[in-house]
Amino acid sequence: LFEAPDTFRPQRFLESPAGTKVGLESKMHPLLNDLVFDAGRRICPAMHLARNSLLLNTARILWEFDLRKSKGADGVEIEVDTTESKDNATSSPNPFECDIHPRSRRHAQIIREALIESTLGCAPFEQELDEEDMAFLRTARSEISQGS
Repeated sequence: LFEAPDTFRPQRFLESPAGTKVGLESKMHPLLNDLVFDAGRRICPAMHLARNSLLLNTARILWEFDLRKSKGADGVEIEVDTTESKDNATSSPNPFECDIHPRSRRHAQIIREALIESTLGCAPFEQELDEEDMAFLRTARSEISQGS
């Protein structure tokens, strides 16, 4: 179905809509990207909302942050095993360590402001957050209100 699935070849999606082997004819092509949302009368009604949210959030993360492999105590990058995953319906990856930092001070400020704006509507649900997350929100809100 997928030629050399362990090889990073994003152009495979230019060669075939689902990234499958060229010339492979299948009625499943249009459905491959949507299997996680189920099908037929049980299809997820928020499928398009979920896809758009993922697209926007991924774009923001890539714009706002530098993402790098974590380094061990010896200073050597820790390799991430991309072949291992949790055994579930969506094949989510196993947890791994990485370094995530804002690209600049200006990016950090934009991130903080967006956090404050987005949490205003979520404030009624903050009782679900743990103390560490609540402390982070209090600090971030205080910094924004002080203009730092």
